[in-house]
Amino acid sequence: FKGPKRTLMDKGKYTELFFLDEVTALSAGHRPCYECRRQAANSFSDAWQSAHAMDARLTAADMNKTLHSERKTWRAKRIHQYVWKDLPDGAMVRVSSPDAPDAPDAEERYLAKHNGKAILWTIHGYQGLSNRETIPPDQLCDVLTPPSIIASLHAGYQPQWHSSAAAL
Repeated sequence: FKGPKRTLMDKGKYTELFFLDEVTALSAGHRPCYECRRQAANSFSDAWQSAHAMDARLTAADMNKTLHSERKTWRAKRIHQYVWKDLPDGAMVRVSSPDAPDAPDAEERYLAKHNGKAILWTIHGYQGLSNRETIPPDQLCDVLTPPSIIASLHAGYQPQWHSSAAAL
């Protein structure tokens, strides 16, 4: 960022995290970085302020505190429940494999809502789904994206997507 080099994961500094794309980072409960993505961070903060009907922007530390409480329980990732049709583009959900959805060892898959449709998230990018894998509008979903980020997406924040999503 702007030329300076620094040691990653330096003690006493913030922890650098790297994700496939911003949609993935948001689903993990992380906001845009004010240091390396200032314009996106300001847009996100504006959407957060609007979504929560606040008179002023929250500080990054205050947003982080809220996001931490929304993304993690004492031991695990916090999952939130939403109806599919109520989710904005950019939200990420967890589903069971369509081949054996009720099996105790069913493989979990992760879908993102993109242009109103579900697309499959993988570590290499997004993939389309077959027609039988669509999510019914009224289906209750296990949502990975924290509520404050869902609200910010509803308020107009537009996250960056991996290039593979553009083809879908």
